[in-house]
Amino acid sequence: MWELNRRTGMVTVFANSAKKSTAWKVAHELPFHEFDCYIQSSPTSQGIAQYNLSLVHYSVETHVALRGMFGVTSRLDQLAAWDMLQRFMDTSQPLPDSPQWEQFRPLDPTTLEWDKETGRPPAFGGIWMMKRSIRR
Repeated sequence: MWELNRRTGMVTVFANSAKKSTAWKVAHELPFHEFDCYIQSSPTSQGIAQYNLSLVHYSVETHVALRGMFGVTSRLDQLAAWDMLQRFMDTSQPLPDSPQWEQFRPLDPTTLEWDKETGRPPAFGGIWMMKRSIRR
């Protein structure tokens, strides 16, 4: 188990989740910028290549497997997912335009300021886009 915390810029890796006594114990809490990203490929049972991202710390023996987080997609999709994660963790930039973070945009100070400066509608996500397409 792990956590990426945008507010603190830290990656928290919890101890062995298989053991109830240590499941929520923090094994490591390290800055995000100290992790490197790797793409791993392996075949599915049908022989189709699937790709997954892993974050590996450069000096502490720990890693975060982002397995299944972005689905079974192409290598390029995984590279785009890595770019999105970097942007998510960079508090000098607004949250990426993604439906999963739409409800949190007003809660993030950088994103809120960005949205005001650019005139981005508060409901830019799915509802606003649907209303626009219905009017056409």
